[in-house]
Amino acid sequence: MNILQHSHLPLRLDVDQGPRKAVIGLLLMITSFILFFLFWASVAALDITVFGSGRVVPSAQLQVVQNLEGGIISQIHVKQGEYVQKDQLLLEIDNTGFTADLEELKTNYEGALAAAARFNAEAEGTEPVYPPNLQHRTDLIAQENALFHERKNELRKTLDVLRRQVDQRQLARDEIQQQINSGRRNLALIKEEIRLNRPLVERGATSKVEFIRLRREEASLVGEIEALKVAYNRTDSEISEAESRVEQQEATFRSEARSGYNDIKVRISGMAESLKGERDRVARRQVKAPVSGVVNRVLINTIGGVSRPGDDLIEIVPDEDNLQIEMRVNPADIGFISPEQPATIRFTAYDSSIFGALEGRVLQIGADTLTDDQGEVYYQVVVKGDRSFMGELDNPLPIIPGMVAEVHVTTGQRTLLDYIVKPITKLRQQALRER
Repeated sequence: MNILQHSHLPLRLDVDQGPRKAVIGLLLMITSFILFFLFWASVAALDITVFGSGRVVPSAQLQVVQNLEGGIISQIHVKQGEYVQKDQLLLEIDNTGFTADLEELKTNYEGALAAAARFNAEAEGTEPVYPPNLQHRTDLIAQENALFHERKNELRKTLDVLRRQVDQRQLARDEIQQQINSGRRNLALIKEEIRLNRPLVERGATSKVEFIRLRREEASLVGEIEALKVAYNRTDSEISEAESRVEQQEATFRSEARSGYNDIKVRISGMAESLKGERDRVARRQVKAPVSGVVNRVLINTIGGVSRPGDDLIEIVPDEDNLQIEMRVNPADIGFISPEQPATIRFTAYDSSIFGALEGRVLQIGADTLTDDQGEVYYQVVVKGDRSFMGELDNPLPIIPGMVAEVHVTTGQRTLLDYIVKPITKLRQQALRER
């Protein structure tokens, strides 16, 4: 009987050990899980944040767009809250009078350039060469070319008259020279005749009266020749004077042209400055954004309205200035906040699950508490965002002053285990202080 009972003992032991192994495995699994959880809780860091609500405010670098001359508003292209790029057209001011003045000044300037090219050609004795920016003004070029050829023809006619005078005096001088040569030949013949008759007169072989006649004719020819020499010299001087008048006429023409060129260059310089200023005035009729950013306010909203010189037209919160949020912080939390701490900013106007949040940093902490109308005491902390819009740059969503924001300032990190044991630690510290 005992032998039969003992023969079933190993089987019973095996049956008892099955549930025990399962329990041990479960305990090991739970222990492992607890140990892993404690390890993870000791290393998993969670941010410690201070929460506060606030509003977007414009910064001290708010850009105010003005117009120097003012005028009648003809178009307004932007509205409050719109994001604008640098040099984007904001509004237009009627430029009718300015455009007319610019066109008149431009016409005078181009006319002066064409005249300068003509004067230079007259001074240098060449054909006019007009600057490339005048090639479209064929009317001015034709006008100055006509004047150039007219003045050139007038000079040519004057010089022709003077040169004819030179030629006439040269002919007269040549005739005088011929008369002198003829007189000299006749004088030589008479002198020869006197030489031959002198011995005959001395011997009485010929009439003395005839000899005297020959001497009188000799003296007459000598006088005529001397008079012709004086006339020759006078005519030669007249030729020199006439030739000088030709040269002087040409020099005067060149000098007047050069003087006209210098005068008109001075005028062109002054007109260029005036033209630049007038173009700037016309360009300022189109009021453009000085920086990229968000339109804060449009201060004139009426088409046809009049703005005075220097009036504020539009306010822009610049991109590079980003944005600032004045948040309220509970006095109990202010000790944990310091400048340059990171912050996460969410705007109630935009769903953070879709558009996300902005990153920022603490810029300034109020020196003392403030009290609102309800008697709530708080510190004012200024937080600056990293940009002035939500969404992507190619499709920005504006952030404008007055928007409500929820701000979480990260003041440090703590592990999950710290959070778990904190109540126990707190209770223990309180228990040790009990009497």
